[in-house]
Amino acid sequence: QQQQQQQPSRTYARPSTASPVSAASPVAPRALWTQPAAGAAGAAGAPAVPAVLSRANSIPVGSPVSAAPKRVSQVMLQSIAASPKRADPPVTINGRVFERVKELGSGSFGVVWEVVEQKPKEPEDGKAVPKLALKKSTPNKKELLEACLLEAEVLQQLARELPSEVAKRNFVPRYVTHCALSVNGNTQVLLAMSKLDGVPLDQWLYGINEHELKVISMPDLLDGPLPKGQRSTRSLESASHIVAVLMKQMTPVFGTLQKIAFHRDISAHNFLIDECADALKFAVLDFGLAVRSGGWKHEWKGRNIAGDPRYFAPSAWMQLTHGYRYLENNPKVYWQQQYAGRLDHYAFGILICEVFFALWKGPEEFEGNFLDDQMLVAWRKTLVAARAAWRKYWTTCVGLFQRFHSAGAAGIRHYLAGGHLDKLGEQLHMLVRHLVAVSELPQPEGEGSVCKKVAMLLKAAGDLVCPKSTFKWQELQVCLAELMDEPLVRKAHSRRRRLSTAPASTIKNAVDSIPEDDVSPSVSDESLEDDFFCVKVSSNKSDDADKAARSVELLPDAARLPGWKKSGHRRVWTLDTSATLTKDVVPVGIGFSNGEHSAEQA
Repeated sequence: QQQQQQQPSRTYARPSTASPVSAASPVAPRALWTQPAAGAAGAAGAPAVPAVLSRANSIPVGSPVSAAPKRVSQVMLQSIAASPKRADPPVTINGRVFERVKELGSGSFGVVWEVVEQKPKEPEDGKAVPKLALKKSTPNKKELLEACLLEAEVLQQLARELPSEVAKRNFVPRYVTHCALSVNGNTQVLLAMSKLDGVPLDQWLYGINEHELKVISMPDLLDGPLPKGQRSTRSLESASHIVAVLMKQMTPVFGTLQKIAFHRDISAHNFLIDECADALKFAVLDFGLAVRSGGWKHEWKGRNIAGDPRYFAPSAWMQLTHGYRYLENNPKVYWQQQYAGRLDHYAFGILICEVFFALWKGPEEFEGNFLDDQMLVAWRKTLVAARAAWRKYWTTCVGLFQRFHSAGAAGIRHYLAGGHLDKLGEQLHMLVRHLVAVSELPQPEGEGSVCKKVAMLLKAAGDLVCPKSTFKWQELQVCLAELMDEPLVRKAHSRRRRLSTAPASTIKNAVDSIPEDDVSPSVSDESLEDDFFCVKVSSNKSDDADKAARSVELLPDAARLPGWKKSGHRRVWTLDTSATLTKDVVPVGIGFSNGEHSAEQA
């Protein structure tokens, strides 16, 4: 959060009993400029004069400049330009004084500075004085004040609870001190923490900022020239190594965090990547949208929907579109369980896929490499099919993100209510099946280590994003330790989970076992829950179902999994049968956290 500037993608959605209204953005401070009187010499080209001259000319600050225009001589202009800039006063928190060096970023109700502590504690021998960041928040509502104080509390508890091996590597900002005070009737929360090195992960990947991501076309994002980024520059081995490092460093953090709070804003923009000389280091930032994990299971119905829309779980889009009763009355209880307890799991699984498939060069790495190993050829086809499923799903996610910012709250709700939640659920269904398929096939011998690593990473991503999964952070940590042949960096005991090519135990009844002697399994005749990701499929959706089935047939045979039936007759659950759009359903209001107002009010 120290490295970030405004975050336009972070979104709040607040259930209310009234019509949804976008959050009011704070009024921007009025720029005061003193202009020469009309007809004065040199008025045509005279530069604007900042507000300090208003005070010099006895114009009250905040009053319209036109009320008392004054002549400003060139001598006065030159004297002001030559005068040294007044340094910002130091900030005192609990008796500790911090000198402000520069501003790092600002948002709707906060600003972050790089600071230096006056007379800090003597560092240990050979260690430099740590760099610090200071965040000042001015919340204008009670819930925002609670969120600011909770952010400080979360960092405090993480500093105590993280294993020492993890804490000393600064994967999260290190808590220093904080306080809340009243200034002119307004509450301010000051939080001092360590300043972490690195650049935002999304900027490193694509070489563009979030404002550009709101308008870039998907062909350009997926395949177009992005010379300032790292997209499509890594081999399969390099891309899988980077993702493995990301997972290994962040898993113990999230395993500890879930005992305290849910982050709710996991995205590539809230991660830093630092390319050191001999290693990579990642860090997760911005706990300003966190909620206490202990109370969230009971409070989610009346709390804000928040985060980056690209990483919204389908269950979040359901609540956003139809209200909490849609989830509460949904006969498929796993959607509610996902929203109540696995939002961070889903978002991190999406981040894993994003980083891996963005970095990897793609099928062109295999061009000209003719092999006699049919097992390796089949495995590569399955991987390419998984990449195609990801690009399709990610296109939908980014499209919702862009539509949200262009069409506003009402636009995105009408769009999703028109059947596009079905599309999102079906695409996630296919993505999970393809990710798991990569690990289901026997591992080729020629490139065994790379294939094993890729299969494990994609299988873990599938477990994390699957709404029926119970995959835990501790299980992922054990798998990573075995894969990288390194000791665990956690204190608590965990049952070890052996890597194998067996089906994922957490996706029971979703994917049958693939026989080791058959890389092109036939479709099972058993009745499976075909729509276990499907949100709403009515009888008139048979054509769409047939199209979806035909799209699977276009993929390599090895990518087809048992249980996918070419049929449009599925169990039906529509909004009318469970949670009608009436006044009994609490609507959802949407606003932006950085103060920008939506283009359209809900």
